[in-house]
Amino acid sequence: MFWQVVFALAGELILRIFGITADSLRVAGGILLLMIAMDMLQAKTSRESMTPEEATDASKREDISVFPLATPLLTGPGAITTVILIMRTGKTVELKLATFLAIFLTFLLSYIIFRFAHAIHKLLEVTVSLVITRIMGLFLGAIAVNFIADGIWNMYNAYIR
Repeated sequence: MFWQVVFALAGELILRIFGITADSLRVAGGILLLMIAMDMLQAKTSRESMTPEEATDASKREDISVFPLATPLLTGPGAITTVILIMRTGKTVELKLATFLAIFLTFLLSYIIFRFAHAIHKLLEVTVSLVITRIMGLFLGAIAVNFIADGIWNMYNAYIR
């Protein structure tokens, strides 16, 4: 949650420092999200979620819950890009506050899900979990395509003028 808030507050400044347009970030972030969505659709562990070294370390642990496998997905490049873009397009204070509320609620819900993940997994079973993952991957893919299309369209319009 810390990094999401940092990028929500300082994202615009970071873009300016590196000379990155919001539309370039929108396309790059959309591609990252699309890669994650494709992995979800194929029910694979995302490339972003862990390195081979982390997987080896995790396999040696008795209690996997102490190893933060999901952290890169919660605060990784896709999430950071999304927060920066939402903060940039939110023109009013109310929309910016709604973004911070959404970050908080996302992490609260994530904590609850992680806390009860074992019970939820037993309740849903593997097949239902995979179906939910694929459906969410489809929705994430649609969001990603929207990011990419909006970014390309805006860059096209900027170069036409």
